[in-house]
Amino acid sequence: MIRYFYYSGWLLIYLVWVVYGIITRLTVNSYAKKKVKIYRIIHVTLFTGSFVLLLINGDSVFFKIHSGNLTQPSGIVVLYLGCFVAVWARLLLANNWSGRIQILEDQKIIEKGPYRIVRHPIYPGFTLAFAGSFVYRLNFAGLLALVTVMVLYHIKIPQEEKVLITEFKDEYPVYMNKTKKLIPFIY
Repeated sequence: MIRYFYYSGWLLIYLVWVVYGIITRLTVNSYAKKKVKIYRIIHVTLFTGSFVLLLINGDSVFFKIHSGNLTQPSGIVVLYLGCFVAVWARLLLANNWSGRIQILEDQKIIEKGPYRIVRHPIYPGFTLAFAGSFVYRLNFAGLLALVTVMVLYHIKIPQEEKVLITEFKDEYPVYMNKTKKLIPFIY
């Protein structure tokens, strides 16, 4: 029964990202160059691979760590907390969101909701969701997936911020001084 909660959390994120991704592509123009960069392909491949690691039952392939009775429910709670943060942040971005590092037509800096305290709340949301999945599964596949997405975000964030500083020369540095990057009040 609890595994349905596990899969439904990830299904929620998937549906929001697909539906809003389609809506965004239909309603915005991009100033980005059209050529595909190898970094984007690597990022998407590694992120998708990490996601697949969470969804397969890898206990027979990846060593399973012993878990207690509270591990799975605790993992579900953390997963849903992460889903909530990521979806909330994504919905607030609306047409300002893009899967690529680019500036969209009429893009604005969002400073409400979770964006009041961290500049990139989708990333900690996904990190919490992946951490919850690791706690739920307690296998090395989950740990590998969690570490992979954390590394991907730490590579992507400086690239995003460079573009945002270039585009929003006056506003973004002020916003950076008011907010932390990923962890409220800490980092």
